[in-house]
Amino acid sequence: MSNTTHVRTTKITTPMSTANLSMIFKLGYRNLLRDYKRSAILTFAIITGVAGLAFFQMLNDGFIQMMVGTIVNSSIGHIQIHQKDYSIDLDPVKTLTLNKELKKILKDCPYVKEYSPRIVTNCLVSSSNGSYPTLMKGIDKTKEANITDINSKLTFGELPEVSDDKSITIGNAMARHLKVLSGDRIVVMTRNIDGTMESGSFIVTGLFKAQSAQSEMAMIFLSTKGAMNLLGLKMKDQKFHEIAIKLHTFEDYKIATKLIKNQLSKNTDILVQSWAELRPIISGQIELVWVSTLIMFSIVFVALSFGIFNSFMIEIYERTREFGIMMAIGAKRRTIMFLLLTEAFLIGLTGAVAGLFSAWFCCHILMDGILDLSFWGNAMSHFDFSSSVPLVLTTKMIALSLTATVTITVLATIYPAIKAALYRPLAKAMRS
Repeated sequence: MSNTTHVRTTKITTPMSTANLSMIFKLGYRNLLRDYKRSAILTFAIITGVAGLAFFQMLNDGFIQMMVGTIVNSSIGHIQIHQKDYSIDLDPVKTLTLNKELKKILKDCPYVKEYSPRIVTNCLVSSSNGSYPTLMKGIDKTKEANITDINSKLTFGELPEVSDDKSITIGNAMARHLKVLSGDRIVVMTRNIDGTMESGSFIVTGLFKAQSAQSEMAMIFLSTKGAMNLLGLKMKDQKFHEIAIKLHTFEDYKIATKLIKNQLSKNTDILVQSWAELRPIISGQIELVWVSTLIMFSIVFVALSFGIFNSFMIEIYERTREFGIMMAIGAKRRTIMFLLLTEAFLIGLTGAVAGLFSAWFCCHILMDGILDLSFWGNAMSHFDFSSSVPLVLTTKMIALSLTATVTITVLATIYPAIKAALYRPLAKAMRS
């Protein structure tokens, strides 16, 4: 019995035209289906690797989104403007003026959605049952609602109205510590702009809840008017300690910060900082997350590349007769090389797409897009983070997975493809 190898006998000529490239893709696809067992094993290995990496990065991106969201939405916003060196000691004297020029810059900036001027300084709150040092924030409740999520954290009452200089909102843990209820009076003591100590009596009209007791003890809220009266400032002067800015999209914070800095560059007393500059530790952790992602990608894809390399090396020895006959009927050596690279491209692309879909299906359909870490609830709440971590499949992750998988698959096939293209058809392909 004769040993017959079936190949497509269409003559492929050079230069490589669009029709010839299309023919190579069709032939590569047919070759993969012909040896479907090998193709399926190789594709499954890629799917497993990509799906595992995608899940790992979706969890990382979810943590990043949760951390940044907690920081941005709970207090600081995307960007802050304040006087230089103010954040070092929160000196109440170090104010900036919200004048027409600054208002125009913020209004005309295409990235700015809303801004909220604040009075922020250290203080001591006390009742007949105790006292506690904390941070006093004088806010405009309407503007603040567009910057932070404080309204959603209220468990009782509401934030002080703009013109209400006698109401105060405190955290639940602070209320327990001071042993006060709604309607009770507490005293707030702080240093005014003259350097002398000033105190005022306020009625508790609102309570809020945070992820941790530390956060509930960390700040209290007065109206802008109430805080200014305590510090000896006047509303008409429009002097504040900081201006918190909310952007339309989180991704624009770098370019928006740079733009506002350039427009305020003439005023050397004003400092513009993004959330990443205000919280450098969190920003550094995010950078480390991406470093760990690149390391994981490197390890997985190096392992995959060896498997792909070995698979195609074995395959070219099994298909020696096929390649020899193709060259004997007119196919050029580079056509053989392009054929193998096309097969690798199709396997890599199929594996990457299927792997990403598998990770997405598992996370968003089976797990509703959330990983519940409630069994670590105490540890999570210590950092004021939620125990439910969103699983986020970002465009960046999709692009990185597709590009890396296809690139590594093709690169791992280059040597086997060159080796196949350099075979001598009469001396090797027809032997046996």
